[in-house]
Formats: sequence, structure tokens, C-alpha cells
Amino acid sequence: NSTYKLSDNRLDNFEMVITCPEQDKSGTPIEELIGKYISFGKYAARSKETSVRPSVDNKKCTQSINYASVLASIAYEVEKGALWGKIKVALAVPPVEIEQAREAFKALIGSYKVTLVGGGRLADDEQSFEIIDVNCYEESLLTCTSYLFSKRGPKHPELLGKILLVFDIGASTTDVGVVKKGVYWDKSQQTLRIGGNMIRDMLKDALYEKYELLLEGEELEEAIANGKVEIMGEEHEIVDLLDSAREHCATEIREQMSTYFKRTGIDIKTVGAAILSGGGSISSGMSEGDSEKAFDEHSVGSFICKELGLKGYYYGSGARYANVEGLVLRTLLAEMN
Repeated sequence: NSTYKLSDNRLDNFEMVITCPEQDKSGTPIEELIGKYISFGKYAARSKETSVRPSVDNKKCTQSINYASVLASIAYEVEKGALWGKIKVALAVPPVEIEQAREAFKALIGSYKVTLVGGGRLADDEQSFEIIDVNCYEESLLTCTSYLFSKRGPKHPELLGKILLVFDIGASTTDVGVVKKGVYWDKSQQTLRIGGNMIRDMLKDALYEKYELLLEGEELEEAIANGKVEIMGEEHEIVDLLDSAREHCATEIREQMSTYFKRTGIDIKTVGAAILSGGGSISSGMSEGDSEKAFDEHSVGSFICKELGLKGYYYGSGARYANVEGLVLRTLLAEMN
């Protein structure tokens, strides 16, 4: 048995039994990667076995949970009638592992029978589907694609003639790439081991040092989102602590960018602007729909641009989903060709 913990409400009370496809000798059997009997969410939490969670310490293409989540998501959508027949899979992966991922995720190709259990189902529900192709795209490529283009064409034609730096700031890493005159430069991609978790950890330490207040998990996330904490019934603004943490994160990124510019041969003076996206780049005190506050002077994206002396173009309140939108556009383009 395998148990997985995912941040996915659709799969919060979900189990499945997989009949695996036959693999050629060069492939890794899916059953060896993820097991045959699989539990997610609440079921996984009840299991005596240790639940597998996504890890930032290992490549995505080497983690069984990512293969399991692909199959579970497809089975769920097939059950709803949103997917059927022969299915092509498109995945967003960090640039640093793109070549390995393109080979590894082909292990998903094959025919499946998946029995869905739980989630309010009155009986076991078997779904059949076939994965015929898997394509992987660099996350930083997808970010710039979704910012610069839509299904109707260019969204920001004034930027297409410039050299642009693209930052996709996640929880643990920041993907960097360069766009030259509207074309993504493959050799420019790099993943920096810095992300929003640095801000979270620094704020946690600062709160304890200043107030002897120890916050974890959801309480810490709420403090970051609201920019304040409550102590003994009294509210305290912590914007200064957040700004200090974000500024430190931006400084760390800028220091690593010095090596990046030397490696790629790019002169910072020739860069026209920066595009910033990813959940780690969003300011505190905002909702998903609050685009005006998404990238104010308190966002880590703003600090990065100040450190590098660049004008920043911000994705907007949907920054967490920039890669998803780019993935859709790239997939549509591939189908057209």
C-alpha cells in the first residue's frame, strides 16, 4: 500500500486501485514507483503508514507522489466526463531537470484501469483510460509565455523587442530565465535554491526574538497574509519584520544573480525589465482577486527589482497559476503544429 498527502481538495477523501500498463524493458513499471493500492488526503492521514509528501530536496521526476497525482487527477476527471479516450499529458517541471523529466515521465504512457473508492461513492467505480504521450515544459518558459501571450496573440507587444529577465518565485526555489525579443533563451534557464520559505523562516525567528511568540503552520501563514499578529488580545503590526525578511530574500537572489550573469554572458545593462510571478512573489494582506495589492512596495518582487535596478512587470493576482496558463498555451500551440 502507498499513501500520499496532496494539497488538492478534489482528492481529499479518495482511494484508488491501479491495474498497471505493461512496460517495455527500458521503462520503470508504475507499480514499482507508486504501488497498487493508493490512498489520498484523509484516508492517507488515517493510515498507519507514513504519508508521502512532495519534497523540495529531490527532483520532481524522481518522486512517486507526482506520478500518483497525475493518475489520480486523470481518473477523477474521467469519472466526471471531462476527459476520455486517448490522453496526452503536459507537465511543468523546474528547468534544471527538464531533460531527465522528459525521459522519466514517459513511464506514465500506457493503458490503465483505475478503481475509485470512497469520496461518497456508493460502490467501487472503475475508470479506464490510455495515456499516449507525455510532454514536459520548463516552468520559467511557461511563466513568460502566459505573461506575454494569450490565445489571441501578444498581450504586451511593447515588451517583445526587449531583453527580459523572468523570475518564477516558489516556496523553495526561484526559476530564472531570459526572453530575447519574444523568444525564450533555453541556455539561460537556472533554478536558484531560494524561495518564499526563507521569508517564512526568518519571520518565525523574528517574531520569537521580538515578542517571544512561536507561530507554526496555519498561524504563521495567517500572520504573513495579514501583516499583523495578536498577542494578549492586542494587535501588533509586523510589516517591518516582513519587509526585512523579503528584502533579505531579494538580496540573496541578487547575489546569486551575479554568477548567473557571468555564466550566461548577459550584461545587466542590456536587460530592459523583469517579469515576476509565482506565489512567493505576492505581497501580504491580499486576496486572490486583489490584483492592485498583489505587487506593492512590500512584495518580494518589488525588492528584487530594486536590488537589480530593473523595472518590474508583475503577473497579477493569479501569479500562482502563471505556469498553468502557460502550459495550456504551449499545449494548444503544439497541437496546432
